[in-house]
Amino acid sequence: MTMGTTRSERAAARYAGSALAEANRARAVGVELGALLEADTETLRVNGYGQPVTTLDALWAAGPGGDNDAGRQIDEGREPYLVCGEALSQGMHALLPVWDIGIEKTKVATGKRFGSREYITVVTGRGDALLAPDTLILWR
Repeated sequence: MTMGTTRSERAAARYAGSALAEANRARAVGVELGALLEADTETLRVNGYGQPVTTLDALWAAGPGGDNDAGRQIDEGREPYLVCGEALSQGMHALLPVWDIGIEKTKVATGKRFGSREYITVVTGRGDALLAPDTLILWR
């Protein structure tokens, strides 16, 4: 124990590099992105995006040769993008490339009594983000 540091300072120092801190940071990035969900597919079409779409869960389950829509998109040489809802609503460039995704889904407590939800880690130019499996992926 270092003299002159308070209990809360020591707790903050321990938290700073912890797995919980990383998960919370990734959740915050996910919220900031405001990526569209599968239920928002029609919003995408109305805004003139006619490219193929799948879900993040399909991308997670796919790979080269994957037997689903995302796997076929990969095999055809297309790249996955997130669609940021706020940028789309303001007429700005709304696509954010997905650089990579996590190997395993991450289970996160929802704050409701004993509840949890699975998320998928997505690596983007804005940092790692934890996103829901039903997040919309646009292919270009």
